[in-house]
Amino acid sequence: MPFAIGGLKSAVRRWTLSKSELVEAISAELGNRSLRIARRGDWEILQVEFSTMERTVRASGSASYAAPSGKHDDLVMALSLAVFGCRRFERPRLRSCPVEARVSAAGWT
Repeated sequence: MPFAIGGLKSAVRRWTLSKSELVEAISAELGNRSLRIARRGDWEILQVEFSTMERTVRASGSASYAAPSGKHDDLVMALSLAVFGCRRFERPRLRSCPVEARVSAAGWT
């Protein structure tokens, strides 16, 4: 997708991902234990969101997923996008830098 900011032209790769592809991918990975989630942070909320997702099969045979009315699926979708990114892209190569060039977390406070 081409765009321009301040006269500089660039482009961003675009993927067409359906919600059902993303949800089914993490469901499969959780099922075969290639994806494991630590019981920390919002783990319980994620479990509730994932277990309450509603699957609807259309007349065409394709499936769609959605949170029930009044519920959320934000954490499920965030997890599925993170898994997609990890599976799709290579691990970044770390460049070594001199010790004096490193920035500590204290510099951001």
